[in-house]
Amino acid sequence: MNDRGVSESDPGDPIEAAASALARALRAELRTAPGESIDRALTRSLRLETAEIRRLADQLGPVAAADESETDLAARLREMPAFRRLARAHGPSFVRPRSFLVEPLPAPDLRWSLPRTPRLATPGDLADWLGLRPAELDWFAGRCREHSARPDSWRHYHCRWIPKRRGPDRLIESPKPFLKSIQRTLLHDLVAAIPVHEAAHGFRRGRSIRTFAEPHAGHSLVLRLDLRQFFPSIHQPRVASLFRRMGYPGEVAALLAALCCHRTPLPVLESAPGRRLSWEARQRLRLPHLPQGAPTSPALSNAIAFRLDRRLAGLARAAGARYTRYADDLAFSGDAPEFVRGGARFARHVAAIVLEEGFACEHHKTQLMRAHQRQRIAGVVVNVRPNAARATWDELRAILHRCESRGIAAALEADETETEFLQRLRGRIAAFRQLNPDRGERLRDRFEALVPST
Repeated sequence: MNDRGVSESDPGDPIEAAASALARALRAELRTAPGESIDRALTRSLRLETAEIRRLADQLGPVAAADESETDLAARLREMPAFRRLARAHGPSFVRPRSFLVEPLPAPDLRWSLPRTPRLATPGDLADWLGLRPAELDWFAGRCREHSARPDSWRHYHCRWIPKRRGPDRLIESPKPFLKSIQRTLLHDLVAAIPVHEAAHGFRRGRSIRTFAEPHAGHSLVLRLDLRQFFPSIHQPRVASLFRRMGYPGEVAALLAALCCHRTPLPVLESAPGRRLSWEARQRLRLPHLPQGAPTSPALSNAIAFRLDRRLAGLARAAGARYTRYADDLAFSGDAPEFVRGGARFARHVAAIVLEEGFACEHHKTQLMRAHQRQRIAGVVVNVRPNAARATWDELRAILHRCESRGIAAALEADETETEFLQRLRGRIAAFRQLNPDRGERLRDRFEALVPST
């Protein structure tokens, strides 16, 4: 009992509430910045004048509060006369909330023991394993560009621009057949063995757009963020670092990374139709990066984003929310009061972590969606259950009608072949069927009736 006859454990007591709030904030501050002074931690945690903060710091003493449990620290605060006086005068409101300040995660062990992967100690071993001569390996790794007699002969990719309704056009960089076969070997025998985070749902066997969206159905708040230029953001040094963590020597890791990355030629950049490329987008593409269109890029991007997924999952867990990622789409949802009230501040924490991990958010695409609004992530509406948006249904019907009435050629996009169009349309219909089986079956029947006529 305290001097007012209220139990110290009573959550309605302003001293108890303020002590618990400050203990939580101090513990998080000091764990986030080890070695920081108590004065600075208190300054960031309290809405008080400097003189009052110093008086409180003198009574608290230069102790390593991060080593105390939250309960022990709160108990010490309740016994301090200066703190009791402040709590009675101001209540818990003088403590700044720290709902989303997360203790830093321990450094993950990102070196893997993968016994089933081939042992490649030298570049010669790599060439033998791929069935290439050393000179051919250098050729496909882009090391012979300076010896090329013709300016186009070193290019191992077909590059084409696909127009988008909004934003800059998308660049597809598809490897030519021989390099694609090499990349598929790397994918099946090396890259597929690297573990990825459970939050990643894109490009994984047994995962789909539906499994990405299901955890977010029926929640009070859904937050959606989009990563800017996801594949071009992952440059060759990061890919080489990934292979080094698999245990391969530096020279072998550099060759493996070079086989999976591409530097976009300047004529391709200059031929971008529609909106002019931003300086940032141009610089990303001019450096060797994961090409969108290579079979290795999706799996490598998931592996490289492991630490990003780990940190964002920890942030979501601390806020009482859920997190999943589908390629460059990030989704969070929850019903916890702190998450629902502080969604905008939570989004800023996410953007900061994304930046620290070498990516960036498309801030104009960030959306906070309440239960009374349409909650849509990656084209899936999740207000009650995962369901395809009506606009997607209308668009697919319109495409099929155009093909049926005017021929497939009328539906092709710029520089797109008929085979590529049919593959893309088949994939979109298959994704739609996962979310809405009845309507999806009707679309598939119309598609299958269309294909024999081609």
